[in-house]
Amino acid sequence: MTSFVSPDFPRTHGGLARMTDGLSAVQSLTSKANSSKGTAGALVAGGVAAAIVVADQIVSAWADGHLLLAWIAMWAIVFALLAVFSEAIRAWPTRLKGAIDAYLLARREAAADARTWSAAVADPRLMAELDIARTRAEQTAQARGETLPQWPFARHATRHLLPLRWN
Repeated sequence: MTSFVSPDFPRTHGGLARMTDGLSAVQSLTSKANSSKGTAGALVAGGVAAAIVVADQIVSAWADGHLLLAWIAMWAIVFALLAVFSEAIRAWPTRLKGAIDAYLLARREAAADARTWSAAVADPRLMAELDIARTRAEQTAQARGETLPQWPFARHATRHLLPLRWN
């Protein structure tokens, strides 16, 4: 008599599948925490925790008869403040990130200006090119009736232009 055995083994390991699902859940939580809403939520949670600590210090000094009333009042105030300032709390991380990005951009531009100026100090041809570009920008602004453009190298040490040497 012939019998066929066809065991039905799973193609993947159960523990590996659970671990993969767990890691993907942790990764999604991490991406949510790194978003602006996650940052706002962390700030709100920190503010609530600080309010609870302060309220606990205040309430622990009071008489025991007014304890429940004090906790109810404290939570009403916390929830009212959260409701009133929820938009500001959500917008704050975005404004902070924008300010940091603007600061970093200004620093990068300042570093690029410093590199250009140091190269121009060493090379009279580049200094002459910068002088011509400045003159052209000033003439264009005067012709259009606009204010004169700001010279990006104004904060660097000025020096007289070296005469061009043709070798």
